[in-house]
Amino acid sequence: MNRCYLAKIYATNNIPISENSHLINASAPIWEIDTPNRSIDYRPAVFLLPNQNEACLEFLLQIDSTQVDSEFCIKGDYYYNEDEYITLFQTVSVDRHSHGRKNIAVKVKLNIILESFILISGNYLKWELTIDDEKKILSDENIEMELYWIFKYSKEYFPRGVPLEIIRELSVACHANWQIQFNDIRDNVIHADPKIEGFGHEAWVLHATTLHVFLRNPPRYDVADKNKTSFYDTRKYNHLENWNELDAIHFQLREFLDSNKDPIATCECEEQAVILQYYLHCLGFAEVLLGYIEGELFLQIDGLVGRGCSNNPRYERVRQKPVTRGYCTNRSRFEHHVFCVDKDKKILDSCIGPHTGDENYSDYCDNSFDPCSTYSPNPFYRRGVVAVDRLVPASESNKKADFFFDIEYGNSLVDKKTPFYFDTDPQKEFVECIWPSFEEQGIFKTHGWNLFCENIMPGYGEVEKVWKFIGASSSSRQG
Repeated sequence: MNRCYLAKIYATNNIPISENSHLINASAPIWEIDTPNRSIDYRPAVFLLPNQNEACLEFLLQIDSTQVDSEFCIKGDYYYNEDEYITLFQTVSVDRHSHGRKNIAVKVKLNIILESFILISGNYLKWELTIDDEKKILSDENIEMELYWIFKYSKEYFPRGVPLEIIRELSVACHANWQIQFNDIRDNVIHADPKIEGFGHEAWVLHATTLHVFLRNPPRYDVADKNKTSFYDTRKYNHLENWNELDAIHFQLREFLDSNKDPIATCECEEQAVILQYYLHCLGFAEVLLGYIEGELFLQIDGLVGRGCSNNPRYERVRQKPVTRGYCTNRSRFEHHVFCVDKDKKILDSCIGPHTGDENYSDYCDNSFDPCSTYSPNPFYRRGVVAVDRLVPASESNKKADFFFDIEYGNSLVDKKTPFYFDTDPQKEFVECIWPSFEEQGIFKTHGWNLFCENIMPGYGEVEKVWKFIGASSSSRQG
């Protein structure tokens, strides 16, 4: 027994995930050890609900040659009292051949039924190894793990994998931690947190996510209405030019995350709806759509994202207070409004309210807008976000000539233009070009800029390449 120890742990039947737009290697071990006494690394893993009948973890054991024909079994127990526990994981199969003669792969599966978005951390687990009826603790130290289960996954929607930073953020917002949800387990089935009365599993996640997006500030509602030039300019992370494109939004996650760090960043209803839809898509709610209405929409006194209570959404523009008494015509209003709609046509609004999925359209309007408001009896439904961190390929643009790049720095311009070689063969649906060498351009040589790093990010149907430079003042610019 003493000659057997844990070398690596792999995730199986897991889905692709990314962090900072970088795809995490799904085939790499999620935990590994350099020596029997020192762990060196661990990686998160995300799975789909329900998968209790499939193996989710594979433990690679290094064994002695005398143990090749032994019987191996691994189980993972959660101890909720000193001597009381529930077995979360149990052995499903043993592989004796694919990893060499001195390695045994033991696969384990869930021993419980998961019904909702959840995080299981290794901090609360003890792993027991049994070899020929002899038992021992698999590792003397804590085995770090970060395991999530979500509802669905769309490969086309998330070509680089589901973003881990959003999954982590929502696991806190939805109280998805296993230790919290463990309080209500009956017959080896994990149920919703008992403190959340009246919610089913999906309804609670919709509710909690909407509330989280509403409270996630900045950005805050644009009460001054300063950004009224065009949809493209004011909402750079949505990449829309007009409302006719609500069926094909290209969401820029990195641009949005940057706006969360800007204390003066502002937003409007369409940004909030797109962000909420994207967050819900991360957890597998791909059926959530955008709803769009037009009219003269005078708010009742209600929450306004990042601004507190208001019935006067443009109060700085009209130089009034957030809450204004009197006739409707004496205060600002919405001329249109965008929100999310779930598969049951319940309204999810993270801009005003918030409204968290317990109202139909009629009730939502009655609870949100004053009786003097006018609007259509039914909203227009739109698909919304269709791609994330996506570049528009040349095949979708109107340009049919050679491509050039210009980089401006102060009043100087790159003194040499390098053409992209564009293949005009109508039978080909791609652009063939040579990546430019920015570090060879005059502006970088003469002003002391140095190439810091390059990064190629493959996507669904296109590739993005990023160059990062460091100047003489140790500042950096990204192209």
